[in-house]
Amino acid sequence: MVGWHYSLILVKKAQSESEEDEGLLVELYLDDAGEPWGFTKANLISFKDLELASQDVALQQGVLNPWFYERGVFTWENGVLEYTSKGE
Repeated sequence: MVGWHYSLILVKKAQSESEEDEGLLVELYLDDAGEPWGFTKANLISFKDLELASQDVALQQGVLNPWFYERGVFTWENGVLEYTSKGE
């Protein structure tokens, strides 16, 4: 089982028809069953990293991963995006 991969996660739902959902490129960590358990903001420092991120995100077929959004709250605090779990 792969322990992590790049993913675009949902951080904000569109509030109107003229807006789009907002996502964040992350390194998504998976447990032994393949379920997400954590993430960090992606750190792309090489062309290889960029290529891997592109391949992983392409597998999402244009859909932002809602797993964390459905289980917590994203807020901006002092210019930093923070995540708080709902405690599930």
